[in-house]
Parts: sequence; C-alpha cells; structure tokens
Amino acid sequence: MASRNGKTFHLFNCDNLCNLSEVKSLLRAVEKKVAFNISKIVEHPFRGGQIADVVEKTIPSLRDLDYAVFVAHASECCLAFNEDSCYGKLYEALKRQAGLGKS
Repeated sequence: MASRNGKTFHLFNCDNLCNLSEVKSLLRAVEKKVAFNISKIVEHPFRGGQIADVVEKTIPSLRDLDYAVFVAHASECCLAFNEDSCYGKLYEALKRQAGLGKS
C-alpha cells in the first residue's frame, strides 16, 4: 500500500505521442492546491502492440498505485473506454488494480 502522505502517479503513454514533461508540470502545479504530496511519478511508455502486456503484466505488478494517468492523443477519432477495445482493457485493468473494478 502506498503512503498516505506521498502519492504515486503512474503515467501511461502509448506510442510516446505526448510529452510527459507537460503532464508532470501540470501535476506539480496541482500538487500545490491539494491535501497531499506527490512522492513519485512513474512513466510507462509502451507501443500500441504492447497493450496486452501492459494489461496482463505491468498493471497487475504495481504495488503503489494511488493515481494513474493514461495520456491519449487528442486526434484519435474515438476513445472507447467502455468497450472491449484495447483502451477499454487498459482502463479496466487500472480500475481493477486500484480496487475499483471487477476482479
């Protein structure tokens, strides 16, 4: 279980389409306005063809998952998180690991 005082954020970035330094800067700016500190930001870059590995191996191995951010490219026509698509599987695995989804 992660510390109550210091929270860990996991950033998932498919195909390195986004610059995570901007996401980190945003998190650090928000940190000044919330009641907790960010102790660690962990990057998880992966290729689209590796989503199954991320879902089956990477996410279940996370022991300090306080928050997760999935960075998606804004030009995609449809981000179907509620379907049995690749993004949907990633979303469900993150919810499950956080104790919010089906087991």
